[in-house]
Amino acid sequence: MNGVPQAFESDGQTVRMAKDGLTPLLLAEWLDAQVSEAPHLFENSAGGGAAGNTSGGGAGARPPGSLRNPFRRESWNLTEQMKLQKSDPALAARLRAAA
Repeated sequence: MNGVPQAFESDGQTVRMAKDGLTPLLLAEWLDAQVSEAPHLFENSAGGGAAGNTSGGGAGARPPGSLRNPFRRESWNLTEQMKLQKSDPALAARLRAAA
């Protein structure tokens, strides 16, 4: 609304509300929730044509649910941040933005 992105419920009509139940959910809040609720969306791709694809069919991929955001206060890890920045800069940028 007014150029501000909004999250909607699955019906596509009802605005999704923030935790306070009074204000619309902000995009940053929604993204932060997705990092913890759907970590598979932020994992490296090992499919055909993906960088780092090996003949093992996804060798080295993280098990579902194992991704922790090293940029968040409760899981802050500078070593993991640097590893992630080197191995997958796009994922590092998404996790940094969500933190």
